[in-house]
Amino acid sequence: MEAALREGLMVRLSEEEFEIEGKSYKAGTLLFLRDNKDEDWSKKIVELAQKYTQTLTPTYTAQVTKGKDIGSSHELLKFPKIALFIDDGVETTEAGSLWFFFEQELQFPITLLNQRQLKRISVDDYDVLVLPSGSYDDHKNSIFDYIAEGGKVIAIDEALNIFEGDKSFKLKVKEEKSSKKSDSTSSIELKKYQDKDRERISSRLAGAIYQINLDTSHPITFGIENPFFIIKQNAKAYNFLPEGNWNVGTYPSKNARISGFAGAEVMPKFVQSLAVGVENHRKGKVVYFTDNPVFRGFWENGKLLLLNAVLFL
Repeated sequence: MEAALREGLMVRLSEEEFEIEGKSYKAGTLLFLRDNKDEDWSKKIVELAQKYTQTLTPTYTAQVTKGKDIGSSHELLKFPKIALFIDDGVETTEAGSLWFFFEQELQFPITLLNQRQLKRISVDDYDVLVLPSGSYDDHKNSIFDYIAEGGKVIAIDEALNIFEGDKSFKLKVKEEKSSKKSDSTSSIELKKYQDKDRERISSRLAGAIYQINLDTSHPITFGIENPFFIIKQNAKAYNFLPEGNWNVGTYPSKNARISGFAGAEVMPKFVQSLAVGVENHRKGKVVYFTDNPVFRGFWENGKLLLLNAVLFL
């Protein structure tokens, strides 16, 4: 898909299932529109299909027997102008994995922004702003203005902090349920010094693989099936987003840790919480990834999820 856009081919996305000439196609099907002005169009599309081992199905009509007709009802995709913030306050390994993913693996042209450039960011210059895990307190006004003007922000891990603490956004940290304690000193549980290491690690999350549930009808998840797995490193848990927004990936009602270490105090927090969400804000939107979907460049499971977030929203 990204290769087709680089070649300048016209590609439309079907967000709903449809049927044409007796054959059914799933939501997320890509429609390549013939360009009669391009003499090499057939050659380009066949070479791309062969290179990426994809199957092409020709159709000779835009009229469907079920669903929406091919044409204006299907969104025409465009090659996005992407900006990645990479300066003081950003975790270098997180930014590096994202930079490598876009520039080397996808061969997407990407602009690296410093603090001065971020203050002047405009929707006229960039379609997507990617915020790696880090601190953005000094830049949140510029980021919020960009979203309000119609920009799309992809916030990852600790980049969510500026949104969770602002009243104008719907992202909220999940509060832990506290049990009532007696004032009597006789009810205090006495701890032993020898157990100090166990107490310390019980609240830590050193990296674990979790299974999450995806809303496979959402464009971010097109081409992806459940079950879906992520590497969990962020010890924070977030409430589901309210109506009008989208809870695309969620932790189930029971512990979904598959492997790796998560402290006993940490694991219960993620039950029924947000993993991936999309919040509509003013003219723009924010895509929340509570953890890096392309962690250190080797976690293949999340790469399509991130690519879809860039192209399909």
